[in-house]
Formats: sequence, C-alpha cells, structure tokens
Amino acid sequence: MKVKYISWGTGMKIGNTIYLNQKLKKLPRLHDAIMEHELKHSSSWSGKDMLLDFTDFELGLKIDYWKFVFTNPRAWFIFSPIIRMNKRWSIDITLMIFYLIMGGVIGCLYFVI
Repeated sequence: MKVKYISWGTGMKIGNTIYLNQKLKKLPRLHDAIMEHELKHSSSWSGKDMLLDFTDFELGLKIDYWKFVFTNPRAWFIFSPIIRMNKRWSIDITLMIFYLIMGGVIGCLYFVI
C-alpha cells in the first residue's frame, strides 16, 4: 500500500494508494484516524465501504475533522463525486449515491409541499 500526500481533500483510497492531505502531518491524531479509516476500505467498492464512510469516526474525531475542513478550503474537494487524479478521472460511487438519494428526497419534498 502506497501513501501519497496531496494539497487538497482530506483522505481517499484509489486502488492500492491512499491519498492524504499534506497538512494532516501537523495533526497526528487526525492523520492516523483518517489513515486507519482508509485502510478499512476494500480494494473495490461495496456497500460496506458506503456504510464505513458514514459511521466510522468517534465524535471527538468528527469535530477535529470538521475543524480541519472548515479551516482548509481546499479540503472541500473531498466532497466532489468526480475528481481527476494522475491524469485520469475517478468517480466516488458513495458520494454519487448519496447525492442522488438527497436529490430525490429534496425533489419529493418540493412536489409534496
């Protein structure tokens, strides 16, 4: 497993490479938690991966995570479902499903109300 540091996002796993934001090196507790989280992901997408993304962190780490995201604007790129890495496009299926479900719910609420 390779680890590469990037200047945007927080952390993600693509294939056999984990990408972490280089600013996480200054926050060892959050760095290690995100690294551990990314190691839990399987090499190919599954429903377990989606569940893992929504349930994995303890409350204290979630607060640290959101502090990091709000104080580092480039970290918001992690919420983009389509990204370009290493000269190729990648789709985050978990985010695509989440955004489609939320769009459907909001659309239904719009027509009901």
